[in-house]
Amino acid sequence: MRKYVDTLVDKLSAEGEQGKAKVNMVDWFNFTTFDIMADLTFGESLHLLDRSKYTPWVSGIFSAFKVVTLGQIARSIPGMEAVLLSIIPKSAREKRKMHNQHSVDRVDRRLQMKTDRPDIWTYVLRFSNSEENKDRALSLPEMYSNASTFMMAGTETTSTLMSGLIYLLLTHPDCISKLVSQLRDTFPTRESINIQALASIEYLNACVEEALRVYPPLPIGLPRVVPAQGATICDEQIPGGVSI
Repeated sequence: MRKYVDTLVDKLSAEGEQGKAKVNMVDWFNFTTFDIMADLTFGESLHLLDRSKYTPWVSGIFSAFKVVTLGQIARSIPGMEAVLLSIIPKSAREKRKMHNQHSVDRVDRRLQMKTDRPDIWTYVLRFSNSEENKDRALSLPEMYSNASTFMMAGTETTSTLMSGLIYLLLTHPDCISKLVSQLRDTFPTRESINIQALASIEYLNACVEEALRVYPPLPIGLPRVVPAQGATICDEQIPGGVSI
């Protein structure tokens, strides 16, 4: 993780030295999180930070998010799901297929890889290959499916939160000033920064938690069904069985 964060900082510093007044932090955070998650999931980077641009596969993931979100909306309206599915552009369907196939290819390559460097698949294989867990091992299709999920759930969500956090800090100068002061007091040099010390800075954690509250990075809602006995929500009585 530190390697990729250091690369991000170096890249941003280079952008500043070139006199660029503005950078798209959404893109830079995405480059970072996708590189980290690909390394953890497949044992190799996507090199988005190195190239400073998206690959077609990553661009396809963003299209998949849009399709999933539209599907969630349609399923909440009786009869709409079939209509929506019939009008989804062929290009969006193709990008989703491309994403799935790319995950399959990467998992296959990782399974053939001999490495002592730990990643997610190190633990999957250790579990699956143990005698005591042979009846609970992940099948190959399950590995493909989980790898696809890791690359969607572990990447864009984090970068979206970070983008929201940066925006909120920049629009609240007193908060960013306090945070910068605490970070610089805690870490006299860049080399002294480490995850354990970062986790102990209460104000930094408070900023992250507040960003999660104000700018939750999920591309879908969190629907619930009211219990049979009904419930009171925001001082309003809602009957049982209603989707909210």
